[in-house]
Amino acid sequence: MSRQVIWEARAIDQAAGFLRDDPDGVREMLDAVARLSDEPRPAGSFPYGSPDRRRLRVGRYRVMYDTTPETVSVGTSVAAGPKANNKGIPQIDGLELGRRAGTTDASADSRTLSKG
Repeated sequence: MSRQVIWEARAIDQAAGFLRDDPDGVREMLDAVARLSDEPRPAGSFPYGSPDRRRLRVGRYRVMYDTTPETVSVGTSVAAGPKANNKGIPQIDGLELGRRAGTTDASADSRTLSKG
């Protein structure tokens, strides 16, 4: 049974913030999240406080999500771990939080991606 994958606006904004620096890593993370529609508890994911709240590690990214029998909701946290700059010194990218740019109503707080 496939579940609908729902992205909260903050998670979309956070993931988009990494596109310029790491397009391949973001693509890998997006593909892994899309696969959650068929397998919401894949190997490498861990419960985070309750069996239905999970954390998935995809490369340098950590994705927090909630599952129900019908949906997988990617919530407020898409974070990247440290990466080395051109001098080999670890650094952490900043995260931009908040409502998706240009939206003013609560209905814009989440986006739905359907599996093709």
